Amino acid sequence: MGLHMTEQQAERVVRHTPGRCWKLPVTFLGLALMTAGTIGCLIAVATADQEPLCVLSIPVQRSWLIAALGGAIGGLAKAYYSFVVENHAFEYKRITGNSSPWAKDMLRLKSLDQMEDRFDPLEVWYLYFVKPLVGATLGLIFALTIDIGLITLGAKIDDSKHTTRLVVMAAMAGLFAENVLSRLQGFFMTAKDT
Repeated sequence: MGLHMTEQQAERVVRHTPGRCWKLPVTFLGLALMTAGTIGCLIAVATADQEPLCVLSIPVQRSWLIAALGGAIGGLAKAYYSFVVENHAFEYKRITGNSSPWAKDMLRLKSLDQMEDRFDPLEVWYLYFVKPLVGATLGLIFALTIDIGLITLGAKIDDSKHTTRLVVMAAMAGLFAENVLSRLQGFFMTAKDT
């Protein structure tokens, strides 16, 4: 019983990444500010008059911007979710030496062996800010597919509910970006084969 650890014990030790004390609050505050800004922009755009906007002298349909902002909100929700679950899983592993059953359930893994909780997610903290951008891009793509008639928002509805439905659908696309991208890939692969 000395102070020396065996190789196996040293391998099981989980350590914080350097700079975690500033990366954690900066990431959380950054996501909170992005959320407030996105919701504020969405409210401003959705309640303004319905004329097309000019961005860099290019006319932009208001529905495109609304869908992009809705997608960004979905991406932000996914970023928060990932931020909380992945940091909890890492801290649980660091403190107890075991994988978190709660994180396993939240990530819908079949066993604790599948969990990658030895890696500090704040090692790549800036990737949490990519999820809203992916969501915004998917929201814009979603709006464009509606405009060209590739998909519809369902039954014919009045204009007041059209914007709400567009925001919700774009937010869902941003929230489930990985699933949406794989579905789009499958859709285009089958369309290419026919």
